Amino acid sequence: MELLRTAGAWFFIVGGGLLVLASLTVRRQTSGGIRRLQAFTGLCGITLGVLDLLRT
Repeated sequence: MELLRTAGAWFFIVGGGLLVLASLTVRRQTSGGIRRLQAFTGLCGITLGVLDLLRT
């Protein structure tokens, strides 16, 4: 069960990082509001993953 929780935390961290990276690289196709929302969602995912890792 511990391994599953750790894998879930890393999933949030990596997925959040990819969202932040995507929001920084895609400029012409999306509006500024969508990019900010994408970056915010990515940072929330990273934060949740780190908090989950610290909890275990």
